[in-house]
Amino acid sequence: MKIRELMQSNVVTISEDTLAKDAYELMRTRRLRHLPVVNRDNQLAGIVSDRDLLNVALIFKKHPQSSAEYHIDDALKARDVMTTEPATVSPDHDLGLALDLILGLAISSLPVIEGGKLVGIVTNTDMLLLLKKLSKDL
Repeated sequence: MKIRELMQSNVVTISEDTLAKDAYELMRTRRLRHLPVVNRDNQLAGIVSDRDLLNVALIFKKHPQSSAEYHIDDALKARDVMTTEPATVSPDHDLGLALDLILGLAISSLPVIEGGKLVGIVTNTDMLLLLKKLSKDL
């Protein structure tokens, strides 16, 4: 199976200038765990994960439901907390490569790049949902 068949192509992205607190709020309200960071040409600059943001947040409640229940410094931007040069895959790579990268690097998502542009994302959740579907067919 190719990455193209599993990836999410409607990806929520942010810019390097997005405030870290806004990125956290976007993740919280959209129930996301990864936000690719792109430049004006839709080229990948990095990725912000929920773990990146939790490393710089003061959390006042176990599962914050509003911005009043956590604090992230107003000066921090995505560029300050993102992982630069994240592992990536192409839409034409085999799913096995994505599995090897996710397991080998202990990461939970891979931006999908084609022609130098971000065209999708594949996550460990996507892979687990595929496994669930395939297990029903056994």
